[in-house]
Amino acid sequence: MTYTDLPLFRATDPETSRQVSPLRVGTHRAILLQQYYYATLGLTDEEAGMRAALAGHEIKGYWKRCSDLRTLGLIVDLGHSRRLSSGSQGIVCAITQQGLDMARGWA
Repeated sequence: MTYTDLPLFRATDPETSRQVSPLRVGTHRAILLQQYYYATLGLTDEEAGMRAALAGHEIKGYWKRCSDLRTLGLIVDLGHSRRLSSGSQGIVCAITQQGLDMARGWA
């Protein structure tokens, strides 16, 4: 099993949270996807969260929303890592064609 096999909700979440809906403009996932849209060298989850904050969107738990984007196939692991503010390494992801198509519709 890989992280892409995991659901976007917890077993304890209400039924409304279990229904997968398309990304809507202004949601945390959409805001983070836009950060990947404008990134030329890919981003770590932390970098995407920091860019969103600089754009005026403080997203607590940005790593979970980025994980959702990976699970939905909108961003993909590039196979390398970059140093995080904690000193550990974080995976670098880039937007996929599916993500580009979605983000272009909002631009």
